[in-house]
Amino acid sequence: MLSLAERLYQAIHQASHNMVAVDCFQLGVTPECLDAAAQQMDMVLPEDFKALYQVYNGDNVSVAEYFYVLAGYEWLSLERVVAVWQDFKDAGLAQFEEDDLAHDSRVRPVFWSEKWLPFADDNGYYLMLDLDPAEGGEYGQVILLANDGEPVSWIAPSLSVWLASYIEDLHNKIWVFDVDYHGMILASERADYQRIEHEKSTQTGCFDPNRLAQQAALMQQMSEQVKQLVPEAMWAQWQNMAHMPLLDMDDATLKVLQNLQKCLSQSD
Repeated sequence: MLSLAERLYQAIHQASHNMVAVDCFQLGVTPECLDAAAQQMDMVLPEDFKALYQVYNGDNVSVAEYFYVLAGYEWLSLERVVAVWQDFKDAGLAQFEEDDLAHDSRVRPVFWSEKWLPFADDNGYYLMLDLDPAEGGEYGQVILLANDGEPVSWIAPSLSVWLASYIEDLHNKIWVFDVDYHGMILASERADYQRIEHEKSTQTGCFDPNRLAQQAALMQQMSEQVKQLVPEAMWAQWQNMAHMPLLDMDDATLKVLQNLQKCLSQSD
């Protein structure tokens, strides 16, 4: 029977139609390396983490065609796991709690914990194993630490469950390979990107010149009305909203603005 790591490798190559390099993952590490890392971080590593890293040691970023094949994340080598963990520790974030922010009850309300083990990175969005869960959580659960100040998100009860779910999603084409995206991407997201590119090339949808002109005129009218009605201190805030890129406005946002403009007109 194939191990979870081997099933992951097989599913990735099938999903990418073998466009991903044969050596896309580094060879696994020894038990001694895992013991040394655990000692340095003062952790008891989950068994599924150790089993995975003894087969593959994260992405092989040195290959000529490197792709982000682990759900769009860079899969960190054990050396990088320790280095990223050390960076978080040196930043001193463990001392700050986030009681004032909404958070999942299975995760402790802190900005970071020394018992969070990073294993994947997407431009500062880290997947981590939580080795000190809150009541109701599970040891080794997968969590997401964002770089935008959002509360930590609960992802899965364990690394093995998360990987098994991802493998199944690859087989079911929920995640697909895209050369332009340089890795795996959700099929729904790729469809959205393709729609936007089509609208851009055909000047339809949110790129329709008439729609853009209508939005620009509406924002100009509202700006003039708001300036007369709101306190001066609020004017700068409105200007920030008024300079929102017009392409960022969906139909629902445009409708809200139109209704607001009617209300402002009635108050004149």
